[in-house]
Amino acid sequence: MRCPYCGHDNDAGTRFCTNPRCGRFLDRAPEAPAAPPPPAPPPPAYDPAGPPPAGPAQPGAPIPANYGAAPGAPITPMAPMTPMTPTPVAPVLPSAPGGPPPVAPAGGTPGVATGPRARPEATAAHAPPAFTMTRARADPVQVSPIDTPTGTGDEGPSGGARSPDGRQGLYVVLENGSGDVAVGSEWLAQVRISNTGGIVERVDLRTEGLPPEWVTFEPAQVNLDQNAEQVVLLRIRPPHASSTLAGRTPFNVHVWSLTNPTVRVTLSGMVNVGSFADCTLTLDPLVSSGRRHARVTALITNLGNSPVAGTIEAREPEGVLRIHPSTLPVAVPPGQPLPIELQISAKKRRWTGVPRTHRLKVELANAQGSIVEAEATMTQTPTLPSWSLKAMTLVLVVVLLGGGLGLKRWLDIRPRQVPNVVNTPMEEAKATLQKAGFDEPKVTQEPNAAPLNVVVGQDPTPSSWLAGGSAVKLRVSAGPAPVAIPNVQGMSIDEAKAALSALGFKAVLDKAVNDPLPKDQIAKQNPLPDVPKAPGEIVTLTPSLGPETIAVPDLLRKTRAEVNQALQQAGLVLSVGTKKAPKDWDPGTAFEVSPKEGEVVPKGSSVTVSFAPEAAPGTTTSAPPAGN
Repeated sequence: MRCPYCGHDNDAGTRFCTNPRCGRFLDRAPEAPAAPPPPAPPPPAYDPAGPPPAGPAQPGAPIPANYGAAPGAPITPMAPMTPMTPTPVAPVLPSAPGGPPPVAPAGGTPGVATGPRARPEATAAHAPPAFTMTRARADPVQVSPIDTPTGTGDEGPSGGARSPDGRQGLYVVLENGSGDVAVGSEWLAQVRISNTGGIVERVDLRTEGLPPEWVTFEPAQVNLDQNAEQVVLLRIRPPHASSTLAGRTPFNVHVWSLTNPTVRVTLSGMVNVGSFADCTLTLDPLVSSGRRHARVTALITNLGNSPVAGTIEAREPEGVLRIHPSTLPVAVPPGQPLPIELQISAKKRRWTGVPRTHRLKVELANAQGSIVEAEATMTQTPTLPSWSLKAMTLVLVVVLLGGGLGLKRWLDIRPRQVPNVVNTPMEEAKATLQKAGFDEPKVTQEPNAAPLNVVVGQDPTPSSWLAGGSAVKLRVSAGPAPVAIPNVQGMSIDEAKAALSALGFKAVLDKAVNDPLPKDQIAKQNPLPDVPKAPGEIVTLTPSLGPETIAVPDLLRKTRAEVNQALQQAGLVLSVGTKKAPKDWDPGTAFEVSPKEGEVVPKGSSVTVSFAPEAAPGTTTSAPPAGN
């Protein structure tokens, strides 16, 4: 069975289109079976307290008192819904070569769509060009009210199902299952589920006939105790897009037990999706030119979800252009582009004069007024340009100037003798060569005993003949070759200066610093030794002030830890002596220090300190006599 909306081929008997992008209810009843079963008698009213029923429930109807078919019996399919009435659409113009074909469903009139959902897919060839466009958007979404399905009661469609053994049962009511919804907004319905069985049920819900991205159940699954009831919120959100076609969309809500899928209830609803208009009109090119003729393509793109019908009118206010077609009725299905080629011709040919620009206005309008409009310009150029005589004069001037320039060029490149620029500074040599009619010389530097930037060679040699404008090659001195700087650290100041001067370097003294080396010896040098430098470079020398000196602190009668801490703070090193302590000296304290307190020693020197033995455990010491 072919879907009348998207053209997808479905299996025979399919109720809804299996195309994931469509999913609409098919406007045809399923094919009748070869031998239809006899009609069943009307079921009695449902009594929850009564015995298990004997037959399957009819979807969308109240639960009968005798439902519950034999094990393995299939669920009775839903009765066919009333097909939707197609809505004719105004004829659609034949598309340009390579574009999408006009809509022509089977059995219909060629070029006429048979329903509000008939929409061929837009192709890349008709995508709007990337230039300025004018867009018109109609009033907010408009919808036509629909009636609530009959036979559903005050609460809405309802139905029930029970397992063959009677242990499981569901009763479902779809509240607010039909209504109007605008694109980009939300329609809310309620699915009221009751557990009429004798066990705890886990229930799942799905919709059929609506795109999955429209639908949300809150919650998606339900756990129901015995005789419990829960309301699930059904949100239907048609997106604001041209693919969301306007009109009535029937759908089914399936509710079934996850522990026993045969316990299933199917209820029907319908939403009426509102329409919105969004149309663009672009002209390509925006600026055209020609002596008499030009072509402009008007591209109408329907970005809304309902057809756009109207009349294209092209005009030129001054009345000097002919436009074909000047008026044309058009109809554009939702989401489709429609290109229209406009042929423009000037009524009169312009033989001479300046180009003249004409304004072209294209408008799409319907009975209610203008929908969208766009403007472009066509520049008419004269057949014979006004600058023809000026061009001939200019050509003659160019010929004369070209001859004069050619003569000057020949005079510039005639051969001439190369001057001698050896042993002259480079800048002076360049000026001499350019004055003689030669180009900027090519300079190569090389180490040489000659002074820096002095020419030591040239090619061609002096007095040779060379074409004017050519470049002479010069070899320029880069100064003497680099020499490794000697190591003068540890030398006296005079010795270091003499060693550097012998190799052509200049010695400069820096501020003296404390150093383990004796005073006035070189502690540091910059650059470091063995670094190659050109003679004449400066070498910075840092003399030594000698090592830094520290006065020995007072350490007598201090414990070993106190002595060690005092020496570390002063920058000295502890060395423990082995001398025997006086008889009455405090145990564990210093009794002799060498060097003595107050003596000046180099920083980092060792100080020998002798300590009295530590007191034995359990003994007491008396304070030293006064004056000790």
